[in-house]
Amino acid sequence: EALPLVRLFFERGKFNAEASLETSRSLMFQGASIVCVTVVRQLVAAFHSMGNTRTPMWVSFWDLLVFVGAALFLRRTMGHAGIAAAVGLSSLAQAVLLGIRFASARSDFPWKEVLRSFGMVLGISAVGGSIASTVASSLALGSRMEALLALVLFGMVFLLLSRVLKNE
Repeated sequence: EALPLVRLFFERGKFNAEASLETSRSLMFQGASIVCVTVVRQLVAAFHSMGNTRTPMWVSFWDLLVFVGAALFLRRTMGHAGIAAAVGLSSLAQAVLLGIRFASARSDFPWKEVLRSFGMVLGISAVGGSIASTVASSLALGSRMEALLALVLFGMVFLLLSRVLKNE
């Protein structure tokens, strides 16, 4: 949940509880798309290293069309959060299209190992987030302290589980 973090870092003065709630709605969708954005950045770099700059350019064109279509549709029902959701959807489309093109260009790529590591990071993140959120909110320290504690706990759990499970 993004609301405790938004309150911790921004809520003061004219940035009130309503502004925190609205910002956290958008941040939730933006946060969910971070994985897709990182995948896209890596795949674009991989295509460039192979001397292929056309594929990322054409995929970006389709990504833009997906974004505009999704933003126009989602903002009607979700408001500004719909724009943030559209960013996530277009990033997902871009990651999938680049991944398909990359897989066809590089059949020797170690997909199994990469997907295993990716799955472990997602799993470790989910466990770390659940533990951090549950512990921090059960202590009833106030939203700012709970958010700060959750950040620290998440980091500790993530690092510990990564080491124990030997995820590199």
